[in-house]
Amino acid sequence: MIWWRASGYEIRHGCIVPMVNATLTTYYPWEDWSKAPKRLRTSELTIAPLAKLLRDLDVWAAGLGGVQFELRQVDKLIDWVNANGLLGIALHRVEYVRLAARWRTLPAVGFMGHLTAPMHKWFRYGPEKWHTGSSFAATDSEYQSTFPLRINQSLDGKVVAEDVLVESSRGGLAEANSYPAIWAGQVSMHLSDVWGPFFPSLPREELDSYDYPEPTSEAFWRLYGEPLDEFLREANSLVQAVEQLAQEHRNPPADRLIGTSPAVHACQVLSELAGHTRPHLGMEKTDLKLRVNWSAPSLLAALAMTTINELSASDGNFIRVCEKCRSPFITGDARQLYCSKDCREVMVKRKQRAKHKLEDKK
Repeated sequence: MIWWRASGYEIRHGCIVPMVNATLTTYYPWEDWSKAPKRLRTSELTIAPLAKLLRDLDVWAAGLGGVQFELRQVDKLIDWVNANGLLGIALHRVEYVRLAARWRTLPAVGFMGHLTAPMHKWFRYGPEKWHTGSSFAATDSEYQSTFPLRINQSLDGKVVAEDVLVESSRGGLAEANSYPAIWAGQVSMHLSDVWGPFFPSLPREELDSYDYPEPTSEAFWRLYGEPLDEFLREANSLVQAVEQLAQEHRNPPADRLIGTSPAVHACQVLSELAGHTRPHLGMEKTDLKLRVNWSAPSLLAALAMTTINELSASDGNFIRVCEKCRSPFITGDARQLYCSKDCREVMVKRKQRAKHKLEDKK
């Protein structure tokens, strides 16, 4: 899986977007993650920096609505995005996108020359990547009987008027994958509702008819941004699922009921977030070693799949959340409360100071 990140991001109009003159580069998210040791007595999960970020922002204590961050908090958020890129939420939520119909010039056909027809450009995810294609738009029967095609190259690229098309071909649409519960089972939705919020620089009236670039292309990422509340909501859903598993590990319910435990729900959330992530077995050309590569529709899915792999490889160990920094980690010691010696020493000193203050009051 190849992902994109810009050399600099900023928050503009409530969205995290690349800076105007930022350089866009690609990287392989699993490259650093796969270098981590397979088993350690104490091992931070890959999502630990993201969990620490959410704790520092303290978003969920304040609530998302109108939350205000201090400058240092914004800097931490931007630092994480600079290092990893955006989560790719818009790509995570859909598996098919059909753009608004436009007039496209077809190759010359015999004596008729070049013809212009109403066409839909479309994008579909899977397997492994986004694919691009085009198809004829369904036109109104009255129009179709007179001018199914036009010999007019000046129309090329222009949006087809709605009265030319049947209702189902009007505007852009997106088909949701099985993940977003927020859509309540809706399959097809207007493109302006699904992708519109993620392209803040586009005029509102063009969100449904805009000629969007191919997903994951450089042109796409230059236009793409993620609303701050959407970014934090999806990041929190991932981190919160791990925290629920850690809570179950630390305080298992006495009357466990299969299918009703919060941990079961957490497993479902992680599985849904990792949807459409696939392993691919390959062989190194130099030493012929077998290697597992992964493809995912979004960085969010990649993080979820990595978390699943890390948790499933921790058999016999314990999932914990550091009581100081809220970083999730795996440990072989059931009594361990902190992810590192530094966090433990800080908390010991805090408890000592609190004890001294209490004694002074007495």
